[in-house]
Amino acid sequence: MNLPLVYPLGQHFMNSEAETMRTYLVGVLLGVIPSLALGVWLGSSPSLPFSEWRENAQGEAFYQGRPTSFWLLRLEDHDSIYRLEAVQALENLAAHEPSIVPALGAPLKDRDRLVRVATAGALQRLGAGARPALPALLAALEDDDPFVRSNVVATLGHLDPPDPAILAALAGALEDHSALVRRKALNALGAIGPSATGSLAMVREALADEEPDVRQAAAEALAKIEGKKEPQLEIGQGPTVGLDH
Repeated sequence: MNLPLVYPLGQHFMNSEAETMRTYLVGVLLGVIPSLALGVWLGSSPSLPFSEWRENAQGEAFYQGRPTSFWLLRLEDHDSIYRLEAVQALENLAAHEPSIVPALGAPLKDRDRLVRVATAGALQRLGAGARPALPALLAALEDDDPFVRSNVVATLGHLDPPDPAILAALAGALEDHSALVRRKALNALGAIGPSATGSLAMVREALADEEPDVRQAAAEALAKIEGKKEPQLEIGQGPTVGLDH
């Protein structure tokens, strides 16, 4: 007469076992899913464990605990945020490891304009130390973005002594359609000084530029190249009489 109780008891046991299994599987998944997410996130980074990076990076400079070779690889990451981070890191490292500078020429051709602008700015801040990246800088004068071009011409003005390629590039930048680039090119020629004498004719032409800031920069550059006291040119006016020789 107790036989009818077998089914309910068996069913209860099976339900309890199934619940236990579900609890176990949920626990496993809760451990696996975050691990998978972490693996995907790390997938954009070099696969070597950090201990191996340290072992293989003897003699390299470090930035934020990572060696130069780590940041060089980051320049090739598919995520532009990581590439921007690499540019910042390499700028800091280049101050102590000049051999890194040519590598900063590569992101001047990056597909993301923000990476290109950041790279040109980094090279500008390196000043004369940016010379090893000169070929890439000259090529970047053809960039579509005026902020890239303006940072490049500003950098060229710091590369002392200037060679003919630099002077020719700055003279060509005086005809850029961006007033910002033209003004930066005049500033660069003024910073070079008497060595930029070959550009005097084009600098004088810039005294008649349609933009007041460019005219002011032209007057200042002219004075520096000729070794004279900087003239005063009021913003909004044309060239002052007597400036043109």
